[in-house]
Amino acid sequence: MNWQEDLVSAGQLKLYCKRAAHDGPAIIALHGWLDTADSFDAFGENLNLYSFDLAGHGQSDHRPPGSNYHIWEYALDMAFAIESLCLNEVHFLGHSLGAAISVMYAALFPDKVKSLFLIEGFAPHLMQEDQTACHMREAFKQRLAPPRFNTEVADLEQAAKRRFENAVSPVTRETARRLVRRQIIATDKGFKWSFDQRLRMGSLVRLSFEQFSSFITEVVCPVHIVMGDKGLFSKKAIAIAESRFKNLTLKQLTGGHHLHMEDAEQQIVDLANKWFHS
Repeated sequence: MNWQEDLVSAGQLKLYCKRAAHDGPAIIALHGWLDTADSFDAFGENLNLYSFDLAGHGQSDHRPPGSNYHIWEYALDMAFAIESLCLNEVHFLGHSLGAAISVMYAALFPDKVKSLFLIEGFAPHLMQEDQTACHMREAFKQRLAPPRFNTEVADLEQAAKRRFENAVSPVTRETARRLVRRQIIATDKGFKWSFDQRLRMGSLVRLSFEQFSSFITEVVCPVHIVMGDKGLFSKKAIAIAESRFKNLTLKQLTGGHHLHMEDAEQQIVDLANKWFHS
């Protein structure tokens, strides 16, 4: 598959975009936290795909000093990017964080979004309103503390090893390699991580369940969610999705949080092809 690569204007930022040009509807692909556009390489054979590195990830710009990476800022990035691409109607293919961004954008621009295909996610990390001060206190402590993350790595294999060993959700070694190959850049001493270190800090503010529910209820397009039987979906999350989305297809497959890059990859590619071409 020959991908077309470009930088797309998103307000004051430039976002890296991989394009798989095919006949069919325009599909915006958004990856998960600390992943890259490479997450969707297997989906480019038959889909008209615009796969982005989110801000602060991969080869996209970092946010300016003093900025943060809240979910609504990612949604605004996509609003700018879709306008830059002159796309009047889009579908979304989203994983984890990218799935939550897709839902928020679909709620804010219901006339532009035709459908959502979401993998292991539909909402960001939410919190109880009475935990706001406690959460912000911890976020402040993170920002006031000296940096502790070692950005230097010897090579791709060491980077993959660190991702494999420190993954929030388990991944295979091959998946770890795919996730980091565009997250490191060469230096005089070897390599270093290219993603913005602020991504490892907790958000200053998180939405509550009630707040994000207002977005879910504004989504009018069809939604297909794929989850892994060893993924991060809880029974509570499944119940919320089933009760809140107006037009939902929900499917569980064997696999973990990154099942679209591992054993269930071809199954999910087939489901996505059928969904977007129906």
